[in-house]
Amino acid sequence: MYLQSDLLRIVSFTKPRADYAKVEKLIGTAFLISQSGLFMTAAHVLKTALSRVENYGQFCGVVGTSSEGTFVTDILSYEYAPNGQDIAVGISNYTHKTHYRISDAECDVWQRVATCGFPEDAISIDGENKITTPLRAYKGIIQRNIREGHLALMPRSKGYELSFSPSPGLSGAPLFIYHKDHNEVVGVCVGSFKSEQVEDEITEVNESGETYTEKRVRITQYGIAESLTELCDWTPSFLGGTRLSDFR
Repeated sequence: MYLQSDLLRIVSFTKPRADYAKVEKLIGTAFLISQSGLFMTAAHVLKTALSRVENYGQFCGVVGTSSEGTFVTDILSYEYAPNGQDIAVGISNYTHKTHYRISDAECDVWQRVATCGFPEDAISIDGENKITTPLRAYKGIIQRNIREGHLALMPRSKGYELSFSPSPGLSGAPLFIYHKDHNEVVGVCVGSFKSEQVEDEITEVNESGETYTEKRVRITQYGIAESLTELCDWTPSFLGGTRLSDFR
């Protein structure tokens, strides 16, 4: 239960009954950064979940799993990173000890890192309509440092290009350096990308005028994580002046 107890699923859900919550969609992953229910995720994950509240009349919440069972609970408060990075913090009634400690360390290339979260393509439903979302884990290295303006699709991004490509559903998952007694969180996974580059192309026309083309294409896949370097002194309004660094 160690891996799942301090990781959360960001979901949209409905309430067919007052005592029953039905999860409608897994939006992404989050992780606890304090024992009092404070969590961190990607900003676009929360925005997507909240859009389902507005468009479909659903609720936005987290699913937590501990030795006592699995719980769905509302998100009580949240706030987006003040510098425009794709990061958000929130708080819910799900509390548990966490092994994730945020860090303002700035990593360089070849740094070994890992992540884990809840992939959309691993969701299964049994005969009793019970949904299971097992964890998926990745590890690799940082292969490029990303500065503001380096990514056309994410111009405000400041973080890391990863040697692995996290699955959909892992947006919001922690990017961490493993230590024996804790996981040092240096970033938040926010997306995966693929690029294709034509290295060779040959076109031939036969006697009947038919054209044949042969291509050799290089496909590159990588993940993107936002850095926490500039955010450890962030003081979310709902924390009453407490800085995120106070939870380290």
